[in-house]
Amino acid sequence: MERNREVINPAISNDEVRASSRGKREFFQYGVVITFTSTNQVLTVPTNVEADSDFYWEMLTGTNTDTTSPQVNGGSLLQFRDSGSGRLLSKIAIPFSDTVGTAQRPYVLPNPYTFQRAGTIEVIATNQGIAAQVVRLTFHGQKLY
Repeated sequence: MERNREVINPAISNDEVRASSRGKREFFQYGVVITFTSTNQVLTVPTNVEADSDFYWEMLTGTNTDTTSPQVNGGSLLQFRDSGSGRLLSKIAIPFSDTVGTAQRPYVLPNPYTFQRAGTIEVIATNQGIAAQVVRLTFHGQKLY
């Protein structure tokens, strides 16, 4: 008698397995705006995950602009923290241009990440560019109920 074996696809993350086993899913976005006023300024900007659902983060887009001249790409370093677990999602801060995609070509996470309901997405940003610049980020994903 043969046992019933579950086939596991190694390309699918544990988060995807958990996400697919849940009930309702809905497209959702969280936006973050970071306003730098000086060079080498470090800001931590929290965004609260809604309490009604987990957030399954799949893509990241954004812009990084100088408030006095045309767009500057790579003028800041970014690091993300899941305050619910206290986990940093990278060992060091990563340049904006290596981390963030555009509306036409979003950065797709190799392994989507789930933020727990009522948790906080923290963006730790360092301004390496000119004095005044604004970073806008959009976290694209799904609410998991």
